[in-house]
Amino acid sequence: MSEPRAGSIGRTLTAQFGNGHGTTAGRRAITRLHHLAMPSHPRLPGPRHDVGTRPTRIPRALLTTALILAAVCLAGCDAVKSAATPWVPRHTAAQPAATALPPITRTPRPPDRDPSAVDAAIAGLDACALLEPHLRAYPKTRTVPEGEHTCALERADWTPLQNAADGARFTLLVGHSWDTLRRFGMEPVVINGARAYQQQQNDDKTQECEVWIPLSFTRGIKVQYTLGQTGPGVCPVMHETLAGVVDVVRSSPHGALLFRPDENDSGLVGDCVHFPTADMKLPCEPYQPVDIPTEPDALLTTGDVRIQCAVANEAIQRRFGEHLKPIIWGEHCIYVEPTLQRQIIVNLIPDEAPSAYSDLADPDTGSKTVDIGGRPATTFYTGEGESYEIYWSPRGDLAVFGAVHLQLQVRPPRGFFTFPGPTVTDEQVSACVDAMSDIVTDHFPPE
Repeated sequence: MSEPRAGSIGRTLTAQFGNGHGTTAGRRAITRLHHLAMPSHPRLPGPRHDVGTRPTRIPRALLTTALILAAVCLAGCDAVKSAATPWVPRHTAAQPAATALPPITRTPRPPDRDPSAVDAAIAGLDACALLEPHLRAYPKTRTVPEGEHTCALERADWTPLQNAADGARFTLLVGHSWDTLRRFGMEPVVINGARAYQQQQNDDKTQECEVWIPLSFTRGIKVQYTLGQTGPGVCPVMHETLAGVVDVVRSSPHGALLFRPDENDSGLVGDCVHFPTADMKLPCEPYQPVDIPTEPDALLTTGDVRIQCAVANEAIQRRFGEHLKPIIWGEHCIYVEPTLQRQIIVNLIPDEAPSAYSDLADPDTGSKTVDIGGRPATTFYTGEGESYEIYWSPRGDLAVFGAVHLQLQVRPPRGFFTFPGPTVTDEQVSACVDAMSDIVTDHFPPE
């Protein structure tokens, strides 16, 4: 697959749906559709995008309607024309030919578990048998099969689990399928020496914990416990039972399918393991250093995604810390960290003007024009304050093609469903402006 050129995230998404040249309205429809289809995760990165929503449950009928509307828009929505002035290079004197950059190296992916071995495990592991250690610890508890691969626990007066009449439910499913995106919403944990992921949600009525024990990149054992009373959370209670589940799997012919804590369980490489949308069709790669062109025009028009990281690396790490590491995904440079609580996107955009993006601003706060390095930038919040963006003009005119884009997005800790989520702080806004100022100073001197 060829790399998309710098510019619209909408083009990236549209290409994945089989139409690399959709209208602006169609691209936005696809972007909105992704937010509906993946409600538990933040919006996709990129300069030309729409704001995602907080985690919510989307009715199937609404999702079906969104699919239809997206298809209609891709087929016939009128394109939204930009009124900005096209790019005209300021430096017209003959320049030496730029040295061609080496191609992006595709990092070998670790292999997944043998599908036939996973199929055999799903067929051979009895869901209720996996709960036998729990029955030995709590002999009055009983297992109840609920289908070919699902088992539930029941007892009139559970200890430490609670009375089912109070709304408690404990189920185990063998062979549960999930995708890499779902994994990013969960907290990595170790249970009895095996890799697992958990997510907990507490409100004023219930406590809920979901744990997934992978047997391959996409299939594994799912355990869910819901308790109809308030409290500090039920995940710690589950770990005792799950330790016994791991013991049963480990002692079976399928024990080798369990993942060690340090083993790759996603197929992603390098820091791409911290990128929440890395399982989409476009490949994610760790950043590969390249030489930076000295000519500002060349920076904007080179079309190589690695240049975007190269111009921002020092500024991002100086202002946000060394935990943030660059990756390249499609046409975007993205900075990620293991906690997933911060993500920064940097783009060099030759074919759209900064003013083209002001309509993405939160309508309650709008966009603002600020001066960075003697030239204007448009800035705004998106979503419900969880994202802050800067589009800076290297030409000194927000209506002229050419922009340097920086976006910070913040998220709740992994494994905790929270609403509302965190918002970008004033200190983080200042860090964004300082980072953009550093990029300008280092690579875009006054003309």
